[in-house]
Amino acid sequence: MSSFEHFLENQSHVYSLILEEQDSLTANGARPDPAIAQKSGGFVVMLRYPQEFIDKLEIVTKSLPSWCPIIALAPKNIHTTIVTYGVRSGHASPVGNPEESEVVDRLIAGVQKALHDTKQTVKGIEIDFHEPLVGATTIIVPGLPNKDFFRTFVAVVSGCKASGLEVREPWGAHCTLARFKTEIKPQKMTELLEKINFKHLGKVKPVAIDVAFMGMPNGKSIKKIVYKSFPL
Repeated sequence: MSSFEHFLENQSHVYSLILEEQDSLTANGARPDPAIAQKSGGFVVMLRYPQEFIDKLEIVTKSLPSWCPIIALAPKNIHTTIVTYGVRSGHASPVGNPEESEVVDRLIAGVQKALHDTKQTVKGIEIDFHEPLVGATTIIVPGLPNKDFFRTFVAVVSGCKASGLEVREPWGAHCTLARFKTEIKPQKMTELLEKINFKHLGKVKPVAIDVAFMGMPNGKSIKKIVYKSFPL
């Protein structure tokens, strides 16, 4: 398991790459997110936020031009990923078979163990969200987490492993707001960048950890099924 410092370094590197994409959008344009055509989906352990923060994120998505071909996450679906499991192409909806039910049970058990193991060391997750980044395929809000975020996801990884699941760790503490559905020409991206609401959103504390399934079954919207919520 990497250190908190290594996690922040890797996250900073990814944010820098997305910023480079943003700087080149007026020359190269944007392209569709492959996850849409692939109808990707899978299980996610995620952070859920208070309504006042979600309202701030809605201001960003509502500032986008009406012509912009995006799939924007519904307010109730906006989250920060802690870990994922079984995310793959063509897995846009849960199958509902016994094997998947067992996965859900193991994820829940993993989160329960993580919260139990960190109740003396984790005092409160907090993430400082900066201004949005517009990449070549997605729009995100980059976050700078405190160490309790790192402690929590490390504990969730460990808890899920104890339950028999090898989950995928996050590369960063961000929120995805929207995914581009089609190619967007450079001149249109210039217009989009002029209209989007770029603003430092500030620090926020999540209100819950959700165990859920997320997918894009029809390529038009992102759907979420929550199996269990753990208030923070």
